[in-house]
Amino acid sequence: MLSRLSLKWKLIFWLTLIGFLTSFLIHLVLFLIGTSDISYTMRQYPVREWQKREVEKPITQIIGSGSELKLGSQVLLETNNHLSRLISQGVHRVEHNGLLFTELTLESFAIVDKQSILVTQSNNSPLQPGDIGNQLPIASRDDLSDALEGRNNSGIEPVGNNGYLVIRPILNSQSEILGALITTQYWQFSQDRGPLFYIPLFQAVLLALGYTISSFIWIIPSTLVLGLIVARVVSKKLSHFNSTIAHWENGNFLPKLNVLGNDEIAQSFHRLNQMAYKLGILQNELRETASIEERQQLAAELHDTVKQQLFATNLKLSTAEHMLSSESEESKKILQQCIEQNQKAFSQINDLIVSLNPIHIGEDLVKALSDAIDKWQIKTGILVTQNLMPIAEIAEPKQLAIYRSIMEALQNVFKHSNSNQVNIQLSQTDNKIEWQVSNPVVSPSELRYGQGLSLMEKRINSLKGSLDIKISSTNKASHFVLNASIPL
Repeated sequence: MLSRLSLKWKLIFWLTLIGFLTSFLIHLVLFLIGTSDISYTMRQYPVREWQKREVEKPITQIIGSGSELKLGSQVLLETNNHLSRLISQGVHRVEHNGLLFTELTLESFAIVDKQSILVTQSNNSPLQPGDIGNQLPIASRDDLSDALEGRNNSGIEPVGNNGYLVIRPILNSQSEILGALITTQYWQFSQDRGPLFYIPLFQAVLLALGYTISSFIWIIPSTLVLGLIVARVVSKKLSHFNSTIAHWENGNFLPKLNVLGNDEIAQSFHRLNQMAYKLGILQNELRETASIEERQQLAAELHDTVKQQLFATNLKLSTAEHMLSSESEESKKILQQCIEQNQKAFSQINDLIVSLNPIHIGEDLVKALSDAIDKWQIKTGILVTQNLMPIAEIAEPKQLAIYRSIMEALQNVFKHSNSNQVNIQLSQTDNKIEWQVSNPVVSPSELRYGQGLSLMEKRINSLKGSLDIKISSTNKASHFVLNASIPL
């Protein structure tokens, strides 16, 4: 049943249950440790039971169904005799559960009617005739009022030196209140008795449960409000969590969990964000690795098929050129053009295969670049000014992107520029790696933004980087400039 409830109602249920059990245990402990007003009343239990058994019930039996207490009546005379006999007996043994609780002495008594007017009293009673309410101690006046009105009250108030003023209602056999009995008693609480001496554990549990239920009626609204607030906060966080996880499940690791504060939930969200960031990097590296494998496979197929066919065709064309007679000048001219076009296609396929094949850079990208640039200078005769600063270790896909973009720019210079010098710079800032390739050109029209650089721009953009190629012109000269960067 509980499993079908929403998170909000589960939280409210558990908060209410925990609050109820806590309140119950607190009440029970207060009973058992004997330090609360409840347990003080509980400690009076043996005396109250003695009072009912030895004083109140016999008086009710004497009165019977009588409706009033009259001075000089037989009922009042027998009541006086009973109370006087209790006083003359001296010490009374008060037991509880078969064990001695205390020794009680009845010192004096007084009987008042429903208007709190004195009807009769023992010889040693200090009360004066008339209204008794004003003659009692302030703490006992409420006890007299409660006794005459039938309100529940123990009617026991201490008066010092182990003395107690006990005020109880006088009832007839129909439980009608005819007046009140005021007695002065002396007894002493036993200090070495545990709380379970006064009341059985089962009764203590019932009392604690009753007090908990009566007090919890006022606690339930606050518990409900607290539960709604907690449920709202937790539900909001879980909704945000589920929404972010849904993006991660679809391979989008850019959304992040909101981290507020430094509690356990915030720390968990922070670790999950770090995990998502690393997964995003790993995902990009896996894609790049798959791309490299596809390029390698494509290069191998081009090498084994198209390149071999072009090479064989070029040999046959050369053979055919030698076999033609000298009179066929026009045929030789057309054949020569075919040979040149075939050689050009062969060279382009060869360059494509080289660009597709993976490059082993190793751990030092700067050294690999420097070596490749030196070889390129020797091959082309173009002077390269290098300013390659040391950079941090980065993933292989980023190394390849930097390496290929610089080498592709050099190839562009060689193919499409009459420049005899190139400047290359590579540096690192706090959060990214930047590089620049520039060389003078004769005129802006000589810029060739070929397919290689277009593909490289897409590759760099896939790594969250940027590539910008432009002609920078001044009054003296124009320069081809490649600016690129990749975040660390």
